[in-house]
Amino acid sequence: MRLEKVHWIGIIFSLVVLVADVVFFRDDKLFIFLIGIGLVIAALPFIVSLVLDNTREKEKNEKFLEFTRNLAESVKSGNPIAQSILNPFYRLGGDIFLDQIFMELNFT
Repeated sequence: MRLEKVHWIGIIFSLVVLVADVVFFRDDKLFIFLIGIGLVIAALPFIVSLVLDNTREKEKNEKFLEFTRNLAESVKSGNPIAQSILNPFYRLGGDIFLDQIFMELNFT
């Protein structure tokens, strides 16, 4: 996992909270509580990005399963494999959609 801007902001904000905690609340009852808050602030961006990545990965897997099922049904019905692969893309928007996919995958 790469450290992105959001992660760095969370780490810096956490360090600010921890430094302020040590400077102002060293002998107070809030000292331990604010250390915990600082650690949660540091961990929160990582947890959120992990959850979002897992959600995206799950969505990709579901789409792949749907694609393979459609491909198998299309081949069983007698279509050639190459045409069966391209049929879902043409249904979604034709050549423009295919061009966008190939540009994203750097096939052009």
